[in-house]
Amino acid sequence: MTRHLFILNPAAGTKDRTKKLKIIIEKLGIIDAYDIFVTDSKGSGESEVERYLNEYKDDFVRIYSCGGDGTLAEVANGVYRSGNENCAIAVVPVGSGNDFVKSLDIKAEKFRSLRGLIDGEIIDVDLLLATDEEKNQRV
Repeated sequence: MTRHLFILNPAAGTKDRTKKLKIIIEKLGIIDAYDIFVTDSKGSGESEVERYLNEYKDDFVRIYSCGGDGTLAEVANGVYRSGNENCAIAVVPVGSGNDFVKSLDIKAEKFRSLRGLIDGEIIDVDLLLATDEEKNQRV
């Protein structure tokens, strides 16, 4: 079974796009199971992704990071910490910088089409693991 998890960060970018994104998601007519999580504090996106992937470890989960680079980092860390490889991350760039998307040399508009992301091809990207002086690891 395929599931979809939308992580929405109301603090990303210059204005809260949560309501608009929820309306768009609900109008998509997604036939698979889906959930929407709105972050409420730093780290809540990471915790929710890890929890969700542990709960639905037998399902393939497509996770949509709707925010900026910080939201994407939280989603990636949640995936990494869960240890679940039965998933994929999509980026919906609604932050102020969106440097990850810019680094791909693909127009940002392609990432703003939720239907395109839901139906889109999954590609592999490299993940970098860094350890700080206190031995904390982040991806």
